[in-house]
Amino acid sequence: YADDGLEKCEVVYFLRQEGAENIDVTEGETTCDIQFDYDGAWYGLEDLSLDEFENMNRIKDMIDFSDDRGTICCDSFFDDDHRRCTNCQEAF
Repeated sequence: YADDGLEKCEVVYFLRQEGAENIDVTEGETTCDIQFDYDGAWYGLEDLSLDEFENMNRIKDMIDFSDDRGTICCDSFFDDDHRRCTNCQEAF
């Protein structure tokens, strides 16, 4: 039979191959919630389905699909967080 759900091991393997770190995947019935660090930032995705995952060929596809993103050093959100450290304030 065909599996309709996205499995944690598939996501973790893909992200490790792409160079992501601190990978945290929570498996639901058919979707996964994902958090990972990549290239100085953290990313979060909620309710990623198997169909959506199968259309991702590289980590940039997953980053573009992410709901949240922020910095690793001070854990601030990219868009509008005022808790940024000096380095992040200068970068943004």
